[in-house]
Amino acid sequence: GFTKAQAEIDRADKVNAFKHAEAPFQRAKSTLEQANTALKGEQYDQALQLAAQAGTRAREAYAIAEVAEKQRLEREAREEKIAHAKDAIFKAEEGVNREARTQVPILMPGTYEQAKASLANAKSALADGNYERAITLAEQSAALITQAIEKAQKIETIETRILNAAKAIPDAEAERNPKGILIRFSGNLFAPGASEITPKYFPMLGQLAEIIKTYADYKVRIEGHSD
Repeated sequence: GFTKAQAEIDRADKVNAFKHAEAPFQRAKSTLEQANTALKGEQYDQALQLAAQAGTRAREAYAIAEVAEKQRLEREAREEKIAHAKDAIFKAEEGVNREARTQVPILMPGTYEQAKASLANAKSALADGNYERAITLAEQSAALITQAIEKAQKIETIETRILNAAKAIPDAEAERNPKGILIRFSGNLFAPGASEITPKYFPMLGQLAEIIKTYADYKVRIEGHSD
């Protein structure tokens, strides 16, 4: 009986019965101590009765504490999810706002807008209490921003190379604008009244063609105007 009573007390202790069911838990411990005292005094019948009472009170404490402990764990898990969701949204929003002042929205508009949309949906999910979805969407937004930054950096690096190469072409003016790199030839590429390119520009256009072939994955818009 003593071993069983102690096991019941230990079981109640594991679900924090000392906190959630303090009165019955303390009575169980106190009763078991009285049982031990009676056993030492060779009052065996009384010792067994007290041990049985201790076990009963420990089970009562366990029943109360188990429910309260489960609620505590669920509450803590929920609070942790909320904190995680808020943190993920904060980081995503920080990235979206930071990159709004850079070339990322210009160079990678589609990806940037997707990141903004995911962030907005994450906020809505948080407001609706769907914390898992809020976390997923916020992390998706942050990942899209990272992806946009990496691709924009790659584009900027390549545009710089194109710009430097184009500036080395005689009679060519090169500049960066929101649409990319603009390369313009000064002078008259066409003779008056003609629609054929003046031969003297062939070497320069050949140099430009080599640049275009080097970066063949990029779109090129070609315009020419005669009189």
